Amino acid sequence: MLLEIDLQGARQVRAMRPDALLILLKPPSLTVQEERLRARGDDEAHIAKRLREGVDEERMGLEIADEIVVNGQLAQATADVAGIVERYRSAARGGGQAARPTVGTGSEASHPIPDDVPEGS
Repeated sequence: MLLEIDLQGARQVRAMRPDALLILLKPPSLTVQEERLRARGDDEAHIAKRLREGVDEERMGLEIADEIVVNGQLAQATADVAGIVERYRSAARGGGQAARPTVGTGSEASHPIPDDVPEGS
């Protein structure tokens, strides 16, 4: 199962399923994030608020994420996420586990992907 969720949702998923794979998608830079918000037509107040909040959200996301994907180009980011998911699924099918770097803590996590994850989810 693949979920697109915010930081609060990621925390809830981690609490309910400590073995869940959490992938943080982040913009290449604040400048790019600002350009994207402007291109969407967001007003200046909303842009300023999102940029401020984004810095804290990214910092907190780095603390709980198992993997990080920089969303510079949509096609590449999609391929990166698909590759990460496939690597973890392959490890689960093979009875092993994928290495999970825990970003921001300096430690390694060792949470195997559950065998009850159906193909195609």
